[in-house]
Amino acid sequence: MPFVQLNAVASRMTHGGAGTFDIDLTTGNGIECRSGGASGDYTVIFTFASPLTSVDSASVTSGTGSVTTSNIDNNDAHDYIVNLTGVTNTQVLKLGLTNVTDSAGDFNSAVSTSMGVLIGDTTGNGAVNSSDIAQTQSQSGQPVTSSNFREDVTVNGLINSSDVALVQSMSGTGLPPQGGTAPVSVTQLSTSRTKNIASPRTSRRSTNF
Repeated sequence: MPFVQLNAVASRMTHGGAGTFDIDLTTGNGIECRSGGASGDYTVIFTFASPLTSVDSASVTSGTGSVTTSNIDNNDAHDYIVNLTGVTNTQVLKLGLTNVTDSAGDFNSAVSTSMGVLIGDTTGNGAVNSSDIAQTQSQSGQPVTSSNFREDVTVNGLINSSDVALVQSMSGTGLPPQGGTAPVSVTQLSTSRTKNIASPRTSRRSTNF
């Protein structure tokens, strides 16, 4: 039986009235720099080449955090939505889906990815330092767009002194050594249907969530 074909994985957040923006996790090396609030809430979207028919479960397989809900997207069955809570900072969180089946009859017993969580790492290099502070300061007062949404670390649709202060408070933190984070665990990655995904410094606005 052929394996399911995973196109992309992203961490998705809504920045107030500015819209919804994704951070690319497809390679397993993406870093989420935005705050999940007091509860550490994040949403990860798995996007597949064919519509899904069933997924048994989603779970945190390594790191601190838990799945609150997970489901096939009612608006687009290509997407599987995993909502997380209790996600702590300065870690690499690993997520897994079990027994994934799509409309083509393809199946995979396990699909996994990793998400670095480092609040304030606007440059996406695994460390929070003066370059992140300077980058956030340079965008202060600017509208939140696909090119600067990472600087809105407070995720309120504004880039201002609260974002600068949060990044400054995180200066000196970094991700723990991983010895090389494994990429997304799938047999074949396709770009034929990749959507709402961007590099650490860019993104496209989502209209489906």
